[in-house]
Amino acid sequence: MRKPLRYVHLVAGLLIGAYVYSPTLSGNAAFQAMIQLGVFPIIALSGIAMWQQPRLMKLTRRTQS
Repeated sequence: MRKPLRYVHLVAGLLIGAYVYSPTLSGNAAFQAMIQLGVFPIIALSGIAMWQQPRLMKLTRRTQS
């Protein structure tokens, strides 16, 4: 579970880096909306999921039993 989350987090981070450092992409309204409404929440949720993974795994084990 951790490796897919890490890859999603890294790809989203690369997209945010492209948004910050590319003058042509940061001026594009569609790319800006994609970053603000899609990529940023994904990077935040994947980071929290990796950080709290032991607790999440414990909760899923309890609910499956």
